[in-house]
Amino acid sequence: GIHRDIEVISDMWGRPKVRLTGAIAEHLADVAIHVSLTHEGDTAAAVAALEIPARAYAADLVARFAAQGHCEYVADFAAQLPGLILFQHILPVPVATLPTLFKDIDA
Repeated sequence: GIHRDIEVISDMWGRPKVRLTGAIAEHLADVAIHVSLTHEGDTAAAVAALEIPARAYAADLVARFAAQGHCEYVADFAAQLPGLILFQHILPVPVATLPTLFKDIDA
């Protein structure tokens, strides 16, 4: 399964690095993945950033409201960027269907 195709390993300097295999490696071949690991006591956490699509999606969002000369930062940018990355690059879902998928999320 996909959970076996994504692995965090150490590079030659001991820094965490993501190793992808199988279909996910092909799907994310053009993406630089940066990972940060932390822990406190018995709790561990990891944060991964997908560099290439994040920049492209951010630029696209900015272009949408740049002509207006203003934006509502949270609604027009911050709330949309993670979903664009997730649904367009990781779990390919057409953006046009997202309003339908999330129509009752704030209800």
